[in-house]
Amino acid sequence: MRWCGVIALVCLLGCCLRSSSVADATGAGCIAGKVRVLKTNESVPFALISIDSIPVAQADSIGEFHIHGVAPGLHAICAQEDGFVLRTLDSVLVTADSCTCVDLHMEPEVIEVDGIPISITPSDLLHIVDTQAQRQLTSETIRNLPAATIYDILRQRGGVVVR
Repeated sequence: MRWCGVIALVCLLGCCLRSSSVADATGAGCIAGKVRVLKTNESVPFALISIDSIPVAQADSIGEFHIHGVAPGLHAICAQEDGFVLRTLDSVLVTADSCTCVDLHMEPEVIEVDGIPISITPSDLLHIVDTQAQRQLTSETIRNLPAATIYDILRQRGGVVVR
């Protein structure tokens, strides 16, 4: 498990170095990084990334993102994903013709119901990060989901309308 973190770090650094050499010839820079869970360091796939409150990219299935053509200067970078507290890094410096690397660490959102804290982080069923084209679920996996019906699962995901 520790090797996975080391490999991910090496890949991220390689992407940042590679990205810095291909920054726009117009003098723009780029921002690259990874979205992770604060305490566990796990990836947060498909988080929406915004620069100065403007949505510009979405993290991939392993939480990585690359944004090219960013104007040089200070920017606020924001990561947003269902089930997590909005995370913003203020004053991220982007320089011309180079890539700025940032990691955004998000905290799972917790709500209280009758004084009982409940984490509402989306289910792994909704964030398929496997590289295979299909994912098989066993009846045991389905029985252990934190939901009573398929509608409960779908309601956890933003953009899904259940009628």
